[in-house]
Amino acid sequence: MEAIIATHQGKGFSAELTGSHAITLHEASAMKREIVGNTFSSVIAVMVIILIFFRSLKGLLYVMFPVVTAMITTMGIVLFFSGSFSEVTGAFAGMLAGLSDDLGIVLYVRYLISMDETANPIERMDRTIEAVYRGITTGMLTTALTFFPMVFSSFRGIRELGILTGIGMLLCWLFLFTLTSLTIKPSSGRFIQIHALRDIAVFSSVRARGVIVVVLGTTLLLGVFGPRVRFMGDITELGTDDNRPRKVFEDLKRTYIREQGVFITDSSMDMETALVRSVEIKEALAKEFESISAASDILPPVVMQKRNLAALAAVDKKNVARDFRKIASEKGFDIAGFGLFMDGLQKMLGNKEVITLRDVAPVSEMLDRFLINEDDQWRIIVTGNLRSGASLSALKGYACTGPVFIKKELLSIFAKDMLVIGIISILIVITVLYLDFRRVFHVFLCLVPVVISIVMTLGIMGMTGISLNFMDAIVLILLFGIGTDYTVHLLHRYLMDADIGATFLQIGKAVLVAGITTVAGIGSIGFSSYKGLATMGQVAAIGITLCVILSFTLMPALLSLFKKDEVP
Repeated sequence: MEAIIATHQGKGFSAELTGSHAITLHEASAMKREIVGNTFSSVIAVMVIILIFFRSLKGLLYVMFPVVTAMITTMGIVLFFSGSFSEVTGAFAGMLAGLSDDLGIVLYVRYLISMDETANPIERMDRTIEAVYRGITTGMLTTALTFFPMVFSSFRGIRELGILTGIGMLLCWLFLFTLTSLTIKPSSGRFIQIHALRDIAVFSSVRARGVIVVVLGTTLLLGVFGPRVRFMGDITELGTDDNRPRKVFEDLKRTYIREQGVFITDSSMDMETALVRSVEIKEALAKEFESISAASDILPPVVMQKRNLAALAAVDKKNVARDFRKIASEKGFDIAGFGLFMDGLQKMLGNKEVITLRDVAPVSEMLDRFLINEDDQWRIIVTGNLRSGASLSALKGYACTGPVFIKKELLSIFAKDMLVIGIISILIVITVLYLDFRRVFHVFLCLVPVVISIVMTLGIMGMTGISLNFMDAIVLILLFGIGTDYTVHLLHRYLMDADIGATFLQIGKAVLVAGITTVAGIGSIGFSSYKGLATMGQVAAIGITLCVILSFTLMPALLSLFKKDEVP
C-alpha cells in the first residue's frame, strides 16, 4: 500500500497511512528492535557493574552464566509455544537481567569471603552454598512468586510478563545451584570490603531514633505529593514516539474524530421494528448529541413513510411549483437553472409508494453502517457525538460503546486485576518470609523498608509529574517482592553474626551490587522508545534505589531499637 501511495506523491498532493492496522504493523516492527536493544543494553550494563566491583572475569562468568542461560531458555520456550512477544513483554529481558543476577552476586560474595577459611575450592563452594542457600532461595521466591499472580490479569501482555519473568527467575536459581556451581569454580578474585557500608549501618544503629524520625518525616513529606499522581488510562498513549501512523491518527483525532463518539446498538426480529427503534433512540437522545445518525435517516420505517405520504397527498404540486418560481424570481434567481430540481421535486411530491430496501440499494454501503442483518435478526446502530459536558447518565439503559466507554471499562478491569494481583502477591511474600524466619517480627523487619520505599516512590512521582499507567502500577506491586531480597539477605546474615557492623561489611557489598545491577538492568528500560516501558523503568529505578538506601539505614536503626535476644 505504501508503495502504491508513493507512486502518486507529488507537488500539491501527499498521503499517509493510518488506522489500527498500520499502527499495529509499525509497533510490531519497532517491538523487535526494542527487544534486542533492551536485552543487550541491560545485560551489558549489568556486566560492566559486576566487573567494576569484583574485577574478575571468572566471577563475571559465574554470575552471568545462569542469567543468560535462563533468559535464552525462557525466550525459546515462549517463542516455541506462542511465536511472538507483546509490547509489555519487551521489558522481560531487562527485568530478568537486573533481578536474577542478585542470586549469583550473593553466592559469589560469600564464596570470596570464605576463601581464607579453606584452600579447597570444592569445600569452599559447599560451605558457601550451605551458608546462603536459604537466603537466596527465599529472596528468589519472594520475587518470582510476585510475578506469577500476574497470570490472573485480563491483559495478555501482563500475563506474559509475569510468566516469563517468574519462570526465568526459577530457571536462573536452578542453573545457579546445578550447572554453574558444579562446572564453574571462580578460583580467582578477592573480596574487597566497602567500609562505608559498615559505617553507614553503625551510624544508623547508634542514631536509630533520629534516623527513624528522618525517614518517617521524609515519607510524610513525599506522601503529600502522592495524591497528585495522575493516572494515564489511555493505552494508546503508551506506544512508541516515532510511530508515524499513530501521529497521523492523533492529528485526525484532534481535527475530525471526536473522542465523545458514541455507538448505540439494539436488535429486533424484523426490520420494521428495528427502524422504528432507531427513530425512538434518535429522538430521545437528540438533546444530548451535537450530531446523531441512524438507519431511519436513509430508510424510514414504513409507518413513518405512510404518515408522510398521507401529508404529501394533500399538497398541490402545481401550487408548490408556482410559489417556488414566484419567490425565486422575486429574489433575482434565474428560474431556468432550477430545472432538474423542479423535476425532482415534482417526482417526490407525486410519489405514492413507500421506499423499500431494494430502492436504497445504490447507497447500501451507507445503510449497512446502521442496519445489519444477523441470522434473521436486524441490528441497528445509532451513532453520534455527545455534546461537550453531556452526562453519560443519559445513556443509561442503552447498549453503548465508543472511546469513552472503552477507556472506562479498561480502567475498571485493570483496577480489579491490580487489586487481585496485589493481594495475592502480598500474601505470598508474607507467607514465604514467615516460613523462612518463623517470627512475625522478622517479617516486619523485612517489609517496613519496602513499604516505605513504595510510598516514597509515589510521592516522587507526584512531585516530578510522572504519570501512573498500568505498567507502573505493576512495578509498584512487584517492588513488594523485589525489595525484600535485600532485607532478607541482611537479616539472615545478622541472625548469624548478631553484629550490625560485621553484617553490613560482609553481605552489604552483595546487597549494594545487587541493587545497582537491578537498577541498571530494569532502569535500562527507562530509555525505551515506548512510553509505557520507559516510565516503567523509571519508576522501578526510583523504587529499587529507595529500597537499597532504606536497607542500609532504616533496617539497622530498627534492629538497634530491640534487644539482641529479641531479634534472633
